[in-house]
This record gives sequence, structure tokens and C-alpha cells, in this order.
Amino acid sequence: MKLISKVLLFVITTLFFKLHLCQETVEGTLSEDFWYRFDMNLWTFIVYSNEAITTENVELSATKSDSVKGLNIQYNKNVEYLPINVHNVFENLIGYSAFNNFIKQIRYENFENLKELQLLNLGYNQISSILADTFRDLTKLKYLYLFDNQIQSIDEHIFITLVSLINLNIESNLIFLVSKDAFDSLTELRNISMSNNNLKILDNDHFKNNKKLEKIWLNNNEIQYMSPSMFDDMNNLLLVDLRDNQCISDGYCINNQYCGRRFSEMKTMIDKKC
Repeated sequence: MKLISKVLLFVITTLFFKLHLCQETVEGTLSEDFWYRFDMNLWTFIVYSNEAITTENVELSATKSDSVKGLNIQYNKNVEYLPINVHNVFENLIGYSAFNNFIKQIRYENFENLKELQLLNLGYNQISSILADTFRDLTKLKYLYLFDNQIQSIDEHIFITLVSLINLNIESNLIFLVSKDAFDSLTELRNISMSNNNLKILDNDHFKNNKKLEKIWLNNNEIQYMSPSMFDDMNNLLLVDLRDNQCISDGYCINNQYCGRRFSEMKTMIDKKC
């Protein structure tokens, strides 16, 4: 009988311990912060700088609030993962910044049901890959920053639901491969920065649906081939930066006071050099 009691006690204790781990929380404070992209103050939950997130299934320790519109988890090298189930406490977030941490991976549960989110900043982390459904619910997202990570490729499904996106920054990664369909659904895209990567080839298919593009940064890559006609139907284009590539090294814009050459020369130069 005593043996059975000891076994039951061990099982109950073990289950409680596992349950406790699954419900690990991180704490923070509320502040009215200025978010420059929105040009306004947002009631923001700021995770304390001494908090550590080193396991995947961590939740925010906060009271549910519809008025909190911002979430900041920044400048903390002890943050390796993002919290899950954020929508359970702050379902009306429009700004989420997890800038300059040590985040290794992101997944759908980190952004699940954040359907009002417009800005997501994941710059200066250690993210190496992104699963296809990670941003599935972010249909209102306008600004996505993934610069200075370890991303190596962009497949066709990563951005498929980001139909409202206007600004995408994936510069300073290790990207050598971009699917020809990766940007197909980004019909509202105005600015894209892919500079400081390892891109070698770009053709007509890469930007075929991005007719509203205004500025494209492709400088500091290893581009060896480009299609001369890939920018033909972009009537809103203001700048294409192609400096420091293998086959070409020029910047092109409407007014060459601000870059190396005018657009009228770009197609000829790409055809000649790439």
C-alpha cells in the first residue's frame, strides 16, 4: 500500500512539474510608447529586460486587455524564443517589436490570431528559417522587418497571406535562394530591401505581381544574371539599387542627382552586363 502511495505521489508530482513548465510566464510593465511608423503613442506591454525565455512554450504574465496595442521584447540576449498565445491577453495588437534579441526560431503559435497586427519587427536575431504557416493570420500586416538574421532561403509560402504588406526588409541575411513565387501575393508592396545577401539570379518572375513597387534595394549581393525586362511594368518605381554585384554595380532612379544613373539606362546596362 505504501509503495502504491509513493508511486502515485511521484506520478502526481511529475505531472504537476510538467504542467508548471508548460505554463511558464514572463513579466513586464505597461507604458505609453511612441511608435514612429504609426506616428502615435500606443499603450504598450514591455517585457522586463532581465526576463529570460529559453524554452518554447512560454506565455505572457498579464491581465487580458483590449486597449494594449503594442508589445516590446527588445535588447535581451536571454530571449531565444517568443511567447505563445499572445492573443489570449492582447488580441488587438497593431505593433510587435522583438528587436535585437537572440531568437532562434519563430512559429505560428507566436503570432496566432493577431489579426490586427500591422507592424512586426524581428530584426537583429538568429532566425535561420521560417515555416510556411508562421505568418498565416497576419493579413493586415503592413511592415515586416527580418533584417540581420541567418535566413538562407525564402520559399513560396512564407508570405502568402501577407496581402496588405507595403514594406519588407530582409536585408543582411544569408539568402541565396528566393522562390519565383515568393512575393506573388504581395500586390500592395511598395518597398523591398534584399541588400547584403548572397543572391545570384533574378528574373521576370520574382516581381511579376508587385506592380506598386517604388524602391528596391539589391545592393551588395552576388548577382550574376538578371532579366533586362524584369522592371518593365513597374510604373511607380523611384529607385533600384544594384551596386556591388558581380555583373553590375550601379544605382538607378528618376533623378540621377540621388543615384548613379537614370532609369532610361538601366535596361540597356543590365542587358549588356548581366
